[in-house]
Amino acid sequence: RRLVGLPAACGRTVRPLVLSYVNRVSDLLWLLAREAEQTVLPPAK
Repeated sequence: RRLVGLPAACGRTVRPLVLSYVNRVSDLLWLLAREAEQTVLPPAK
């Protein structure tokens, strides 16, 4: 979110490729966190 708001705050541009890469990395981190939750917590009954 901060990266997307950077151009408005500083008057600089962020390459679309960088935004896409950061978005994919955040998606991957979210998936890994969900997997870690499932590993640590037993399934709800």
